[in-house]
Amino acid sequence: MKTALSVSAAALALVLAAATHAETLSDPQIQEVIVTATRSARALSDVPVSASIVTSDQIQETPAQSLDDILRQVPGINLPIQTGTQAHPTADNVSMRGLGGIHALVMVDGVPIDDPFFGYIQWGRIPLETIDHVEIVRGGGSPLWGNFAMGGAINVITRDPTTDQAILDAGGGTYGTYRSSAFASYATSDMNRLNLDLTFNGTDGFQAVPQYARQAFNVPTSFYATNLQASDNFALADDLTGHFRFTYHENDQVLTDALAKNNQQTFSYSSDLKKSFGEGASLTATVFHSDSNFVTYNTVVTNPAAPLAQQTENLDNVHYTPFHNTGGSLVWSQDFGGLLRNYTIGADINDTTGSDSGAIYDSTGVNQIRTDIGRGEELFLGGFGQASIVPVERLEILASIRVQNFQSLNSYDGNPGGGGNLPDRSYTTIDPRISLRYSLTDQIALRGAYYQAFRAPTLDNLYRGFASDGGIYYPNAALKPETLEGGEIGLDVTMHNLRAQFTLYRTEITNLITTQSLSFAQLPAGFFYGGQLVNAASAQAQGIEAEVNWKIDTSLSARLGYTFADSVYKSNPDDPASVGLQLTDVPRNTITGGLAYQNEAGWRIATDARWVSTTAWANTDHTDPGIPYQAAADSHFIVDLSGSYPILDNLNAYVQIQNLFDRRYIVNPGPYNPPEYGTPFEAFAGFRVAFN
Repeated sequence: MKTALSVSAAALALVLAAATHAETLSDPQIQEVIVTATRSARALSDVPVSASIVTSDQIQETPAQSLDDILRQVPGINLPIQTGTQAHPTADNVSMRGLGGIHALVMVDGVPIDDPFFGYIQWGRIPLETIDHVEIVRGGGSPLWGNFAMGGAINVITRDPTTDQAILDAGGGTYGTYRSSAFASYATSDMNRLNLDLTFNGTDGFQAVPQYARQAFNVPTSFYATNLQASDNFALADDLTGHFRFTYHENDQVLTDALAKNNQQTFSYSSDLKKSFGEGASLTATVFHSDSNFVTYNTVVTNPAAPLAQQTENLDNVHYTPFHNTGGSLVWSQDFGGLLRNYTIGADINDTTGSDSGAIYDSTGVNQIRTDIGRGEELFLGGFGQASIVPVERLEILASIRVQNFQSLNSYDGNPGGGGNLPDRSYTTIDPRISLRYSLTDQIALRGAYYQAFRAPTLDNLYRGFASDGGIYYPNAALKPETLEGGEIGLDVTMHNLRAQFTLYRTEITNLITTQSLSFAQLPAGFFYGGQLVNAASAQAQGIEAEVNWKIDTSLSARLGYTFADSVYKSNPDDPASVGLQLTDVPRNTITGGLAYQNEAGWRIATDARWVSTTAWANTDHTDPGIPYQAAADSHFIVDLSGSYPILDNLNAYVQIQNLFDRRYIVNPGPYNPPEYGTPFEAFAGFRVAFN
């Protein structure tokens, strides 16, 4: 803790030093606008919450091939140490504020894209070429946004041009990596504009398994994706506007060995309509629907006692998981100019039906011996309200509350020993939040917040079992929502060309979903080990977040971020050894930074750096007897570099390098699969041409 406080004190000193210098700059203050923090457009510089924006310039400058690697630079966001394209999709979770697991809501233009069956994020569904900016709001987002937003919310705002344009982008790099995209925007009339984006990207992958652990059948992890997005932005009248968007995504992945494959196809549709009334009032209706099918092939080593070079693998199981998701919201907002600055009221609905069919094979990998089935429906009905009150000139009180009803319906557990048709269940939560912001001066403000939040179990948690080579892991249809109570205090500094935030937070989580080991007597015949999900644990997550964005002069800008996450189990009857230990997949310390330079001729060079401390892995007590591999992901320091040069007014060439110094570090220690390295040195180059 002393180390964290000293790093934070150093960051705060840098903030104040930078603020002193920023006052002398003549450039006007940049007023970035954020909608996610309050569900209405507000200047980022005065929202009473901990929030960040990733700009379009940052996205273009980064060598990252997917959005998750960009978000690793943002304080407070917890992602698996392994890049999403290299990990099994069901492990690609996103969280915030040191909660680990699935505890953050991700949206595109306000429409949730967390996989409604598993809860993970398929980052490949968000091509970087379509992003205008990304809004991040940390801490207790359930009162405003509902399920998954326990730790906060991430909202990707897509590009919405106002002029006709076409952009072509193509490039390639090491390990067979490629990306090509075409974007076009065309106004069919003064009241209607069409946008179209088509993106192909992929990589043959690198050999992630270290030589000392490599088996004969290990291959590079490859990933290929196709995205098609079409949208229509229309105005039926001056005060009636709307959007319609269609997206199609498909990806194929081979995961460390030739038989372990994943494929996902997703069709999604969304539309919104906004009616503006006089005197700052508006009504917005949003609807969305998606259909998805996920197929995963899982393998098993058939002769684990043999030397590595002689080991072989067989197909163990194949899971087919289709789902359908439909939802919508209706939101009324009214602005005022007095004591009550604004109020918002709304209602939303989200319904998911899905099933999982697991084809289980015998030890030969040829003969199917049974089919494990789980299916069900989740229905969320919510109502929320929010009011912004300004009792005195420098003080804002932002109060919100949500009433959320969560129902499990039409469920069936067809796993070995399962209960068959299950009774319907219903839970209701009431989640408040109150945030305060007091401006000490025009440049410095204090923040504080108290909130409660929840995260409901997913259909995967409730109904999808997983069996492999003598072991079985059960879902639990009786799981209750996880709940959180917490608060934060913070300091904001906003100058002409500088914005900085410093936040201390503390939260308590109850009903935390964890795995209970089953005794041999509790297992069905033919199984020798296993577990079941239960609401058995509680945890405490507290920490520090510091962020500085500084435009040093007209050509040079800098970013610095620090996160200290002290996230520990407070109780866990099924694994007492875990109490007091760090939550898995949550690094205790993370430092990020970056510099970007652009000269008058238009060429740019940027660098990103990230240091991450050792990250707990394996089971919750950080041990795994009998497993020869380590139980934690390595500490690592990574530097990325990118540059671009304007060959012509509308033609840019760019070069992007990940892991400039080729650091080798373990991101996935196993233990039941071979350990895996993180991304090595990768170079990528391409051209971008724009027609306006």
